[in-house]
Amino acid sequence: MAGIAGMTTSLGRAAARLFFPPACAGCGGRVAEPGTLCGRCWPKLRFLERPWCAVLGTPFAHEMGDEAVSPEAIANPPPFARARAAVAYSGVAREMVQRLKYNDRTDLAPWMSEWMARAGAELVADADLVVPVPLHWRRILSRRFNQSAELARALAERTRLPFKPDVLVRRKLTRRQVGL
Repeated sequence: MAGIAGMTTSLGRAAARLFFPPACAGCGGRVAEPGTLCGRCWPKLRFLERPWCAVLGTPFAHEMGDEAVSPEAIANPPPFARARAAVAYSGVAREMVQRLKYNDRTDLAPWMSEWMARAGAELVADADLVVPVPLHWRRILSRRFNQSAELARALAERTRLPFKPDVLVRRKLTRRQVGL
């Protein structure tokens, strides 16, 4: 019986690939596996790597030590201790974020969470739980889901940390960030 179930699952996947071939998460072109980038899009991602500012996570051109802080973080200290970003928000990365956010591409969240876990490994190691940035209820009505919650859910699953989506509540409808 298990052999038949496995064969049925394999046939179902093969049929799905035939009718819905995997598409590049960046440009939409064909790729071998779902959730991957094609050979043209992959090199266009700019992963943020060390050396970076210990507070903001912005990259430095040269190694300055693990605890080096950028002039921006010194001049305008943020209200948080540390932040990290996985990739520069431009080109393919920007397109992927916009597809997740505005085109209901929640299938990108698990893949993007892998990059987040890598970039924020030191933050994850110190974390007790994962809490998404909440959306105002009116914004959820227009978007249908919270992209931050989808990324946080995938990150929590990947890191085996508890996912607590209801810890924070956004009471004030703030201005959209597009164009800021």
